[in-house]
Amino acid sequence: MNETNKKSGLGNFLTGFFTETVTKEKEPVRPTEPSSNAKNIATILGGQNHHTSPDYSKPTYNDSSAGNVDQEVLAQIVQRLDQEDIPGPDFLELFKAVRQMVDEGITMTDAIKSAYITLKTTNANKITKKVIDESFAFYLNVIDREKNEFEGAYGGAISQLINEPKKKIQLFESENQEIDRKIKELQTKKEQNLNQIQATNQEITSSTAKLESKKKDYSFTLNFFIESFREVYNNTSNLK
Repeated sequence: MNETNKKSGLGNFLTGFFTETVTKEKEPVRPTEPSSNAKNIATILGGQNHHTSPDYSKPTYNDSSAGNVDQEVLAQIVQRLDQEDIPGPDFLELFKAVRQMVDEGITMTDAIKSAYITLKTTNANKITKKVIDESFAFYLNVIDREKNEFEGAYGGAISQLINEPKKKIQLFESENQEIDRKIKELQTKKEQNLNQIQATNQEITSSTAKLESKKKDYSFTLNFFIESFREVYNNTSNLK
């Protein structure tokens, strides 16, 4: 029995999962057919020639629409229970033995009866229904703590991987709105400038025409006056 009381489990599992790069989806657990040769209950409980652990992925509950059994999560839960295993035979030992026998093809009812009788026989009647009830409640509490750690880590992951990126998106959208506003403002300014250019060009054209006309009239008038001026002067030659 392991009496170590450590905090590991699903919280750390989730944290580790979300800090790694995205990995491929896990294949759903596919239970194998039970073996035709069930191990003797004493061998299972005693651990002799016991090379495989119970397959916890094959419970009676099997709602595949709710998700898939994750072997890593199962391993974390079992590890946490082992770390807080109460000394002496109790529900955890009964559970493991029953699961192992069910995997080997024994019915749940027969497995529970056989495991319970063997545990009582090999442990001087230290296991009782009261021990089973109390230890079951204890281990459920351990699982609840594990669940709370997972939910805490999950909340942190949601904040880090969902909420924070959403804030970045909101910032980018806000910046884009400001850019759009400035673009619209600049476009309006550009159109105003184009209108000013057109109006100024019209003014230049009009002013050029007026100036050319004025210059032409000035030259004509000046020449007319000079001719008149000369004419009068030329007619003064006989004066003494």
